[in-house]
Amino acid sequence: MRSLLFLFLLACLVPAAAAEKRAFIVGVGQYQNLTSLTKTENDARGYAGLFTADLGYQVTSLLNPTRAEFTSAFGDFLATISPGDEVAFIFSGHGWSDGAENYLVLSDAPRLASEYVLKAETVAISQNVLRQLKNRNPAVIFAVIDACRDYPFDTMTMNAFQRGLVRPDVSEGMLVIYSASGQQAALDRLSEADESQYSVFTRVMLPKLRETDRPLQDIAREVKSDVQSLAMQVNHNQRPAYYDEMLRDFCFAGTCRKAAPGPDMEATLWLEVSSAAVGGLADCTALLRYLERYPGGRFSAQANNYLQLAICEAPVRSVEVTDESPLECNALDQNFVVYFEWDRTNLTSSAFDLVQQSAARTRSLGDSCRVVSAQVTAHTDTAGPADYNLVKSERMAMAVVAALESEGIPRETISAYARGEFELAKPTEDDSREPLNRRVEVALTVGP
Repeated sequence: MRSLLFLFLLACLVPAAAAEKRAFIVGVGQYQNLTSLTKTENDARGYAGLFTADLGYQVTSLLNPTRAEFTSAFGDFLATISPGDEVAFIFSGHGWSDGAENYLVLSDAPRLASEYVLKAETVAISQNVLRQLKNRNPAVIFAVIDACRDYPFDTMTMNAFQRGLVRPDVSEGMLVIYSASGQQAALDRLSEADESQYSVFTRVMLPKLRETDRPLQDIAREVKSDVQSLAMQVNHNQRPAYYDEMLRDFCFAGTCRKAAPGPDMEATLWLEVSSAAVGGLADCTALLRYLERYPGGRFSAQANNYLQLAICEAPVRSVEVTDESPLECNALDQNFVVYFEWDRTNLTSSAFDLVQQSAARTRSLGDSCRVVSAQVTAHTDTAGPADYNLVKSERMAMAVVAALESEGIPRETISAYARGEFELAKPTEDDSREPLNRRVEVALTVGP
């Protein structure tokens, strides 16, 4: 009896095994029967180096495995996972979808086969990867699927298939990022002369993952915008999609950097100050109030420019929602301007904050109101050729469209226009870099 009691006490004193960090990383570029890819093996090497050296994960890495080799290695990997572990799964290569499930294509996949055979010869992402990981009860599953490239099989087998991947089966504790949205193809490279060692998606994602105290949710949102802007440089629409079912923000460092408490009051005030600028005028008093409250703030350069140009005359209409004075939906209409850095087509963090804050204000009356129309009009300055500026304004517009979509504004309500260097906010000579002219004007109409 005493010995049993001793063993029981000893078991209580032994600490539970610490959670492990494990990653399974695959890159397939050399296909036996399909078109090979140039960047995928480097993608896998980049992720493997990051997760090993920077993030402290135990990494299983495969290059160009056959389906049998993948299955054997992944089975062994699953056996190492214990409840509470942190798990990452990363794949870079070809992929396809039958409209209901997504499949990873390994190096020995056939070029010409029936749908039944293709399903047997490729790996179902939701059923045979994500669900199997979930069955091991890890605390976190982070998956990156850079497999939405052009349909790799012969066209005679393509009738029932989709070009891009569909929404995965994501359950609690998972965050899954696809390098492109449904019906889109992810770019392996921007051009034949592309000198980057990584695919378009990976070259954006990798450096952001090194910011270990940033929530993955924030990183995913930023990657979505940056990749789309990069792809638009070659007139290709690639917008990463992410699916977040984590119960809280997750950071590789364990503790996330603290966000500013409460609402972003600076963005709120600037939204009010700059609203009338869409029509060409702003309120001088409001501009001075902003500069007094936020000297050196995120929008101070634009505020000073407006004051110096003496185009601030009209008072800004400010909307306040109170229970005592209910408002009609159209009182929540929003007009604001998003500014861009020189020769860049991706949103700065302050620009995204402004989009986010504006979208939030349109929801101030709850579910009774919604955005029924969003008009996005992009302009550039006069630096560079006119045709180049027109294309650049298209990319700027698409970056704002993507941000609006990420805030829940339906794509079918959004209209985008590119004006290039025409309709300048501040008249300048040709070939002039003027910050006030590098802008996207947004008008949100709210209705029941």
